[in-house]
Amino acid sequence: MVKKTIYANDAGTLYSHLLYAALITVTSDSGSEPKRYWRWLWTNNMYNEYYYQVDDFNTLKF
Repeated sequence: MVKKTIYANDAGTLYSHLLYAALITVTSDSGSEPKRYWRWLWTNNMYNEYYYQVDDFNTLKF
């Protein structure tokens, strides 16, 4: 018999001390094609404590 492994659905969860590839999409009001940028993101404990509470990243101010 094959043992089935069940993984937790942790989509959207950022874990500390890991490297992520983040896609940033910038749109403008002029109707032109959105610009896309890939960036590396390294998380640490402080990052996770602050951003874990954010429901919608569109509301964050730069």
